[in-house]
Amino acid sequence: MIDKALEFLVNLGRKDVAPVPVVKDDPRTERYLVSGQSVEIEKPNPPRNHMINSLADVIAMADSSVCNPESAAVFYSEASVILMLDYNEHRVEWAKLVLRWSDSWNTVQDLGKWLEGKALIRLLRTDLAGCIPDAALVDIIRRVKFENGQTVTTENQRNRESLGKEITSKISTAVEIPDRVTLVVPVYSSLGEQARYPIQCSLEIEPARIDAFQLKPLPDEPERVQQLAMQSIAERLQSGLPEGIPFYYGSP
Repeated sequence: MIDKALEFLVNLGRKDVAPVPVVKDDPRTERYLVSGQSVEIEKPNPPRNHMINSLADVIAMADSSVCNPESAAVFYSEASVILMLDYNEHRVEWAKLVLRWSDSWNTVQDLGKWLEGKALIRLLRTDLAGCIPDAALVDIIRRVKFENGQTVTTENQRNRESLGKEITSKISTAVEIPDRVTLVVPVYSSLGEQARYPIQCSLEIEPARIDAFQLKPLPDEPERVQQLAMQSIAERLQSGLPEGIPFYYGSP
């Protein structure tokens, strides 16, 4: 039917007869009025673009009748998982899962600032709520006290004695302060991606500062945890995708 309608319009064009579009509600067809005749043309189906809410649904679509394993491929990255339904063709049809960072993970990536004790306690109890296996850490920080004072020092320089004052600071607490803190954090908040991973952080204290506390991840720890999250996705793709559908770490 489509071929005949197009042929009819082409023949009219050769006769210098301009078709007049007719507005209609049905988006599946187009209608033209030419020399008093009504011609209706079926429109081709638009490319399928689906926004998926979970990795399980991406795998389910890959295993459904809408997907031909011989022409499909999956790409996954820190930002998304994309099932290309026509990877071997025009690459315009896809199903996409957008991966959303969790609030806790965003907080971890922003760690490293020097904070006052109250601010650090608020960070641990609110922004990182549920991420601290050792609940005693907040109480330890709350009990830390700083003692500042002045001491007089003398220095001999070529038979000349000089007096000077230096500020001394020390930490007073009833318990030992850990220099390493383990947080257990979900990287993503997307449906089915809330698995938690341990990340090692250092806890530095500078008594001479007003903002005396610094909590920050150890070098390369965020990258290591991110790789664990990617490995989890790869393993589920490996076990769940139909045979013949390849998957790649990257973007199409």
